[in-house]
Parts: sequence; C-alpha cells; structure tokens
Amino acid sequence: MARFLMSTAPSDGHVAPFVSIVRELTRRGHQVAWITGRKYEEKVASTGARFGPLPEEIDPGEKEIYECYPQMKELKGLAQLRYYIKHIFLDSCSRIIDDINTILTDFPADVLIGDTGAFALGLRSEMGGPPLAHISLVPVSQPSPDTAPFGLGLLPGKGLIARSRNRLLNFLTYRVLLRDITTYANNIRRDLGLDALGGPFFEAAWKVPSLHMHISTPAFEYLAETNPRAFTSLARSCRNRISRFNCRIGGPTLTALNLLC
Repeated sequence: MARFLMSTAPSDGHVAPFVSIVRELTRRGHQVAWITGRKYEEKVASTGARFGPLPEEIDPGEKEIYECYPQMKELKGLAQLRYYIKHIFLDSCSRIIDDINTILTDFPADVLIGDTGAFALGLRSEMGGPPLAHISLVPVSQPSPDTAPFGLGLLPGKGLIARSRNRLLNFLTYRVLLRDITTYANNIRRDLGLDALGGPFFEAAWKVPSLHMHISTPAFEYLAETNPRAFTSLARSCRNRISRFNCRIGGPTLTALNLLC
C-alpha cells in the first residue's frame, strides 16, 4: 500500500473536491496525511486520513479572506491577482514546507498530492521528492498557443491568425504584465536553494508535477495540445471508470484510477 501526503488551501472550494478522493484511497488501504485548515479537521478525519494543521499564522479559521488580508480588498484585476499569488500562496510556502518536512519524518510519503494552488508541494518535490501529482480544480489554466491566457474569457479561435493572437497575448500576459510574479517566485526559490524557473511562473509551475489530472471531462474544455491527458469526474461515483492514464511515479506504476478511483 502507498502513502500519500496532501496539502490544500483552507477553503471549501479546495477541500471539498478531495474528500471523495481521499475516502476512496483509505478504503483501498492506502495511508493519507492531509494538511489543511483546522476548521476542516473533522472532515479530514471522516475520510480516514491523518490530519495535519496549517501553521496558525496562515490558517484563517472562520475569517473571510478580506479580514485576513484587508489590503487586498482595495485591489482589482491584475493587482489583486498579483497580491493573491505573492502574499497568500507564495509567502506561505516556506512555513508549509517546514510542516511537510516534520510529517515526512514519521510518514515517509510515496507521493505528494495537491491542487492548482499547492505551490509548496511543488517546491518540496523539487527539493528531493517525493514526486507530485497535481489535481486541477478549475478550468484548465495551463498556458497554450491553442488558447488565450486563462481568465480573459476569449474563445480560442481557429487557424493561424487565432494561434498568433494567442501566442502574443500569452507573451504579454505572462512575460510582461505578470513578470513580477516570476521574479517574486524566483526569490523564494533562491532562498530554498532551488534554481530560477526556466520561464514565466504560470508556465513553469505546470512542469513540476509528475502527473496532471483534471476534475472534469474533455468536452468541457477548450481543445489544446497541452491539456492534461487524465480527466476524471467527481459527479459520478468514485468507483466508475472515466479514464485511465499510466504514469510512473517513483517505483510503482500508478494510474489516474488508483488516485481518483
């Protein structure tokens, strides 16, 4: 049996999709440790997983996000996105990595599991493992010449003109408008002893996991060569087979069905 170490942001939208996944993993005899906010301790325990609390200074508890980060309330658009990525997700990475290291001392996980915002897991995986399996909870946000940048609401279009437009918009968005996020992430990586990213943050972050899975069906997503090859749906029972994707993680060969049922 395998050991899985998970970390999710302390909000319903990040925690709820993993409940069925973890419950099925423990039903199959796997061991799971799950780091998240303290208000989800009972929910985590109900899945059979071992609960690991987030550090108190980054656990909002019952507070709304604007209560914890009042500065963000005055920001809009890209400015708010920059603040969110830098000061909510990236600034917390070092403390979460400390907790991961503590858990790994007596829970030697075979695989790390995280969602789109689990940047600490990706950094820890790069610092010597374990390998990371990434589960996407939102529409596919991986940059691609087949689609415009995530969040703009633009249809992908077809043909050379559309792909040229997409390439230009991706360049302007990730290499110009959001370049400061890449710089900020690289400063954190330097402090952790890691090399600088080999490209914009939002592109490079997709290259860290050993496996990408997406909680959706291909028909719901724009067609793109870079889309995850493993799709699954939590709208059905975990025991129903949606898709199968073999991927070697460490020693054993795992499948999307083994992780997501």
